[in-house]
Amino acid sequence: EIFFRELAVWLCVGTVCTTYYRHYDLDGGAASDLRPSEQMGGLSMRKTWRQKLSVCLLVLILVSLAVIFIYPLVFLLINSLKDKISYYADPLALPQTPSIQNYLLLFRKFGILKYIKNTLIISVFSILLTLVCSVLASYAFAKLRFRGKTPAYLLIIATMFFPAQVTMIPLYVMFSKLHLVNTYLGVILVTAA
Repeated sequence: EIFFRELAVWLCVGTVCTTYYRHYDLDGGAASDLRPSEQMGGLSMRKTWRQKLSVCLLVLILVSLAVIFIYPLVFLLINSLKDKISYYADPLALPQTPSIQNYLLLFRKFGILKYIKNTLIISVFSILLTLVCSVLASYAFAKLRFRGKTPAYLLIIATMFFPAQVTMIPLYVMFSKLHLVNTYLGVILVTAA
């Protein structure tokens, strides 16, 4: 609760905020009616010039990072609408005559729909399997009492310390014996694990 009060104070720029909140007792019951947030813990709602400067710098840094992360995607989109000659002539220029020939080639020659279908199947079923197992396991560890609960929990946590590269060859050997190599089920099980 203190964190949210301080966050509200930090977000108020310039004048006093006029937002209201309900004050609660420590025992959980409502103690008083609504009161202005300017009285929150005796903290001043006015920002100093240093706080305003730090907010401006933070916004500047975040906008810069957003531009840095979005620029390659825009660059790819612009160049995907050009033909080879236009791309090699000037990769940074906007397309003179936008064309979707590259996308048609992608679908006709490379069969991208098959890869999209494979990704969707593997992702959806892996997420569902992970979700079901995680919910059941977390409920058991949080609510049930059983013998060996702590060692089992520590064993599960300990498996997170092993890098995936350590288990690649044993998994491949095991899956080849189970005839799960090059199957959806094999990839889904590995991804969900």
